[in-house]
Amino acid sequence: MTFHYIKKITQRLAQPDVFFYCGLWMLALLFCGTIEQKYIGLYQAQSKYFSSFFFWFYILPLPAGWTTMGVILISLLLKTFFYTKNIKKTIGSFVTHIGIIFLLAGGFITTLFSKEGYIRIPEGEQSHIVSDYHNVELAITDKETGQTTVFDQKLLKQKATLTVNNSSLSLELKEFIKNMEPIQRERPATDPFKGFARMFELKKTPIDKVNENNISGLTFQIFREGSKEIYSVFEGMLIQQTIHWENKNYTVELRPIQTELPFSIYLLDFKKSYYPGTDQERSYTSSIEIRDQSTKQKRVIKMNQPLRYRGWTFYQSSFIEEEQSETTILAVVKNAGRAFPYLSSLIICFGLIIHILIHVSVFGRNQRRT
Repeated sequence: MTFHYIKKITQRLAQPDVFFYCGLWMLALLFCGTIEQKYIGLYQAQSKYFSSFFFWFYILPLPAGWTTMGVILISLLLKTFFYTKNIKKTIGSFVTHIGIIFLLAGGFITTLFSKEGYIRIPEGEQSHIVSDYHNVELAITDKETGQTTVFDQKLLKQKATLTVNNSSLSLELKEFIKNMEPIQRERPATDPFKGFARMFELKKTPIDKVNENNISGLTFQIFREGSKEIYSVFEGMLIQQTIHWENKNYTVELRPIQTELPFSIYLLDFKKSYYPGTDQERSYTSSIEIRDQSTKQKRVIKMNQPLRYRGWTFYQSSFIEEEQSETTILAVVKNAGRAFPYLSSLIICFGLIIHILIHVSVFGRNQRRT
């Protein structure tokens, strides 16, 4: 009986109209996401309608982009490999469907495994750390050993307890704020507030439509000998918060999620040019040196000339100009599914050519018979 119901469900999913209705729903998501982008920003709209399985319409959960594309992929897989009859006559459509499946699979791989961020490199220095544009992490470092325990943003929830590796130090989270500003207190707070929290409080502010403008903040507490201590940190703090625990000092930092490159980039020189007669920048150029183990390679990155190396792509994004030095900012992308669009396009074209040739051949035979 169970097998009978599974077969009926799979047969229904393999019908061509499933793709049609999913396509209509994707158009509806595109319309809603485009409209709401004006109010909540591009990143929030994309996360809500496309980079999620469901979204809430009042009290009703509705399928979002991942769910819809997943149904399309399952439908194509069932239709192509289980419910296609007489493959010899429909070989062109069969190959074309395989190409579309590759394209959808590449999209899922890109969504799940690709990385995107930025890297800042002052002139005359090197870096191998890529910072995420949108998400943060809590990093707690033992200053004596240099060992860092990192907690992803998904773990930063109210009343969550985080324990530092190889230590009895535990933090109980009181509040994580997506966007805030530090407000100086009129007078220093007394116990249980410690460190930065004695002089400042974190004021929640409306989430900015441009997600990169949001500054995250975190308030947590630790318990020590029957008493508690409350600390606050926020993204981009110039002075790290320090906690003394069991004869050790720990620094607590809320920072963009960091990814280590398997090589370093050294900035040899940064140049910019201006439009004639104005102070508006026309282009930026970074002369860099890739330091990969014992090898060194000199390259140039321009605004329309990215660098591709070992699966990573570096784009000239912006810069920071100071009195004595300049810092380049490179956008960094690692696209795990980069080859899929090229491969799938070739397969789709090949399938369409076969499909056309078969129909032309059939048409020619019918014409000769008449």
